[in-house]
Parts: sequence; structure tokens; C-alpha cells
Amino acid sequence: MENKGNAFLNTQYPSLSSSKEVKRAVIASGEARIGNKEERTGFYLGRLEKILTRKRYGGGKSGQDMLEHLLVAEMVLDMENEELVLKLAKGLYESQKRIAIERGQGSDVEKYEMTDEHLIEKYKGAIREKAEIQKRSLGAWFTYLKENDAQYPLWFRYYVVRSLMDMGQFNRDDVTYTNRSETTISAYPEMNAEALAFVYKSVEHQLSTESVPQEVEEAIIRDVKLDEDIRVKIATLKEESQYNATQSALKNARAKARTEYLQKQKEKQNKTFLEGVSLDDDRKEELSEELLKRLGTKKFSNLYAFAQVETAGNLDRESLVGEWEPRTAGV
Repeated sequence: MENKGNAFLNTQYPSLSSSKEVKRAVIASGEARIGNKEERTGFYLGRLEKILTRKRYGGGKSGQDMLEHLLVAEMVLDMENEELVLKLAKGLYESQKRIAIERGQGSDVEKYEMTDEHLIEKYKGAIREKAEIQKRSLGAWFTYLKENDAQYPLWFRYYVVRSLMDMGQFNRDDVTYTNRSETTISAYPEMNAEALAFVYKSVEHQLSTESVPQEVEEAIIRDVKLDEDIRVKIATLKEESQYNATQSALKNARAKARTEYLQKQKEKQNKTFLEGVSLDDDRKEELSEELLKRLGTKKFSNLYAFAQVETAGNLDRESLVGEWEPRTAGV
């Protein structure tokens, strides 16, 4: 599953394998040349694993502590950024002004204009409180992932954190999350252990439907033959062209066999997967179709939102044993 995980990250984040972080990891590995995307991403995750498991840095902080500190600094509202704080203050002011106008109090609001200094003074405390809430909500995720690192491979934990960076407010009507930007003041999504396990199980399932097992691949290479009409057509070609034409035709025939195998297996696997998810009986067909669409995107926010709403309190715990149950820290 590790190689599948590396490949999965590269499809989700196409620029990952060529990023500065990955290039540094490849150089640190001592390898002269790593051309494969999955290998490059694998070296990066390996380097990240070493950082996370390093016990102490200067100042007594562990590698995990240092990385979390950097992530919090990147993901939480920056109170030192005066331009950002002013922008947020103006946003809060305009929001309160709209509410006042809706309540018929617009004339009172328009009696005076606030300077930038007054805006910052008035709203900085509220913005700082929002930043602290973001920090706490983010900390809940870091703590859970750290205490359950044996449950989830590093590629999945990386995917979770990268996804959180883009998740803003929850929209219950559409069962989606808005996109997060530097001016988003809402907290990070609530950490729900069962919903997280559901996403992991869902992604694993989807990846399993997209690859051909080694034994099947070997059988395809061994057993797939060219149809008679194709062999006859190739025989009419010049002798020097027949070999390449045969190889090309075999390649196409094997690709077709793989596609047919995956289509058949996907139907079976999807049926089994859906049977393990408790959905509202009155909307089971609709929700099943929606879940399959979200599985196809493999987008964390889509799957997590679905798990929070449509499977809330109804997840098949038996099927999630060993995945959703938190382990005791230090075990």
C-alpha cells in the first residue's frame, strides 16, 4: 500500500514530486538520480518520518513539536501581519454594519467613520480570539494523528494535513467545505475519529479498485492473445514492420483486458463497500450514488463532510475495528 500511497499523493498534488522539499529529500538520500515520481515522494516521506521520530532538537523540542510549530505558524491567522489584521478588522466592521442596517440601525452606524487605527484597536482582540480557536482546533488534529500514528500511514497523515489547509467553513446544505484563504477566520473542522477512519477506509477502497493485482497482471501478459483478424492484418505488412505491429497490438489488447478486469472488479468491490456503510434507508440509492461520486474524487473534504453528516452515528464500527479506535498514547 505504501507505493500506492506515494502514487496517490502525486495524483492529488501533481507538483509534489518536483517541489523543493522533495528535491532536498532526494539529495539528502545520497542517490545520484531518482527519476520515478513515486520514488522521489517516497524519499520525502522517509525524511519526514525521520524528523517526526527524532526525539530532541535544540531547546528540548522533538521533531514532531518543531513540525507542528511550523504548521501552526503557516495555518493560523498571523497576528504579526498588520496588513492582514487590518483587512480582517475591516471585514468584521463591514459585517457588523450590514447586520445593523438589516436591523434598521443603519443611520446610527453611518454617523461616524472609523480610522484604520480605531478598527484595529476595536477588533484586534476578537481576531486574536479567532486565531486561538483556530490553533486549538488544529491542535486537536495534530494530537490525534500523533497518538494514532500506528493506525494511519504517513502518506495518509500528510494528505489529511494538506487537505485541512484548504478547508474553511462547513456548508451543511451541500455537505461540503468552503475553500480556506488567509482571511478565513473560522476554526478548522472538528476532529471526528470515526469520520477520519471512514475517509481512510474509503480512500483505501478506491485505490484498490484502480490497480490490477500482480497475479492478474501476470495472467494477462501470459494469456492474452491477438484475435485472428488482427494477426491476418499484421501478416500483410512488410516483414520488418510485423514485430512492432504485433507488440503494439498486444499492448492494446492487454490494456483492454486490464480495463475490463477493473470495471468488473470495481462493481463488485463498490457493492461490498456500500453494504458496509449505514445510510438512511429512505435515501439509500441517492446517498450511495453520491458517495461513489465522492470516492472518485478522493478529495478529503468531500469524504469527511459526507461521513460527518450522512453516516453520523451510523458508521459500521465492526468494519472499522483497528482503524477508528484511538490507541493509548505511548503504546
